[in-house]
Amino acid sequence: MSKITINRIFERTLVAFSGFLDKARPPTMQIYHTASNLMVARRWRGRRRDGGRTGRTSPGAGRKAAGPPGTGRAVAYFDQGVLLYRTGEFARAAECFGKAVILDPAEPRLHYNQGMALMEVSRYREAVACFERAVRLNPGYIAAYGSMGLALRSLGRHGDSLACFEQVLKLDPADPFAHGNMGSTLDILGRHQEALSCYERAIRADPRDGDAYRCKGDALNRLGRHQEALSCYERAIALDPGDGAALAGRDIALNRLGRTAGADRTA
Repeated sequence: MSKITINRIFERTLVAFSGFLDKARPPTMQIYHTASNLMVARRWRGRRRDGGRTGRTSPGAGRKAAGPPGTGRAVAYFDQGVLLYRTGEFARAAECFGKAVILDPAEPRLHYNQGMALMEVSRYREAVACFERAVRLNPGYIAAYGSMGLALRSLGRHGDSLACFEQVLKLDPADPFAHGNMGSTLDILGRHQEALSCYERAIRADPRDGDAYRCKGDALNRLGRHQEALSCYERAIALDPGDGAALAGRDIALNRLGRTAGADRTA
C-alpha cells in the first residue's frame, strides 16, 4: 500500500481546546495490521472531563483565557498548529505546538499535540520525548501513554511499547484499543498465542471492533487454525465490507483449507 493511500486512511484528531478551557476532543489511537503494515486510525473515546480516558486534568489545565503572561500567545500558536495539522503541514504544526509549549510548559495537552504532529513526519524519538513530558505532568493521561506506545513500536522498542500499553490497561483495564495494540506488538515479536488472547479481550471489550476480529484472524492463520481464522475474517467483513485486509486474510485462510473464495460463496 502506498504512503498516499495510508495517509488517506488516517483521520487523526488533535486535542483541541480554546483558551485552555477543558474542551478536549477525543484523541486517537491506532491498531497496526501487522500482516500488511496497514495502519488504521481509531479513537480513544473520552468519558469524563475530569478523568477517565483522557486522565485527570493537571494544575495547568482548565485555565481561563486571562491566565499568566504569554497564555494568549500560546493559544494563538495552538490554533495555528491545529490549522496546519488539518491541512497536512505536520512539520510546521509541530513547530507551532513547540512555541506554545515554551509559553505554557505546564500544559500536558500541548506536549501531546506536539508529539502527534511529530509522529506524522516520522520523528518518533522526539515524539516519545513529548509524550513523556505529557505523562510527567499528568500521570493519568491515557492517550499520551497509548501514543507513546505506538511511537516506541515504530522505533523497534517493542518491550517499552508493551509497557506503555500495560500502563494504559492499569488505568483502564477494559480499553479495547490498548488490548488490540498490545496484541499487534506481540504479533510482531512472534508471540502469536499471547497476541490472540489480547485480541479476544479487545473483542470482549468492544464486540463491534472489526480491526480486532481481523487481527485475531491473522494470529489464528499464523497458528495454523485456519477454520477459526475464516470465521474471524467473516465477522470483520460483516462489520466493514470494505476491509481489504480482512478480505485478503479470508482468501489466505480459504486457500490453506483447500477452498477458493468464489466457490465458497456459491456453495
